[in-house]
Amino acid sequence: MNLSPYERMHGNRLVGILLLITLFSMPTWYYPLIQGVGMIWFVIQAFLYFRNKLKVLVLFSILLAILVQPIYALFAKEITSLLNLGIGAVVVLFSFWEGYSSDE
Repeated sequence: MNLSPYERMHGNRLVGILLLITLFSMPTWYYPLIQGVGMIWFVIQAFLYFRNKLKVLVLFSILLAILVQPIYALFAKEITSLLNLGIGAVVVLFSFWEGYSSDE
């Protein structure tokens, strides 16, 4: 599986925006679904970074995959909302930075 930097950038933006949307009032099934999608995306990212020998980004992606696990949505909605806000903002900002730095 080879994703171009632009595909990864757009995937990061999509996952980040979906995580930020969870701050609004949504159906109960939406939260674990989006967190599951986010977890799968971050595991894929970690694998792609591992293949490119980017060790720091591998660890960062694994950390994000652990923090976005859908099991957290079952326990405390407030903590899940704060995690989604922080992770979504970091991922969106990182994807814009990654897109900006790849344009040069």
